[in-house]
Amino acid sequence: MSEEKKIVSISDYNIYEFVIPNFRYRELHCKGCFQEGKKYFVRDESFLYRLGLLRKSLNLPIIVVSGVRCPLHNTKVGGHEKSGHLTGEAIDFYIRDYSVKEIYLKLEHYSFFSGVGLYPDERIRFIHIDTIDRIQRWVKRNGKYFYLF
Repeated sequence: MSEEKKIVSISDYNIYEFVIPNFRYRELHCKGCFQEGKKYFVRDESFLYRLGLLRKSLNLPIIVVSGVRCPLHNTKVGGHEKSGHLTGEAIDFYIRDYSVKEIYLKLEHYSFFSGVGLYPDERIRFIHIDTIDRIQRWVKRNGKYFYLF
């Protein structure tokens, strides 16, 4: 794992401590399971920096649905085996009172993220953003993925 990314134990921190302005560890760590009795968190400085820029640019509260995932939780929720959630390079989120389309249109003004996915049919409608090594836009509708590019 590079200098930029490291696995840390949330128990080493106060879960209410800010990772970056506006985001606490409890919002971004793996919510699904424990690793050796400790919450799992991968700290990717580049992704956290971009997430901070996005929050500042939008000037709106971002509600995190899913942040970092440990491998076990990623499998349980049906995540891709190479998901950015595993490496601290992705989150799923929504913004209250905004549709995923409205959020997507706001995101397209910023080039902070290489991957942007829309999930308008889920129980909680959300946007996925990541910084993994490819540029891609997609929508999941009626259980099928449609790739825009």
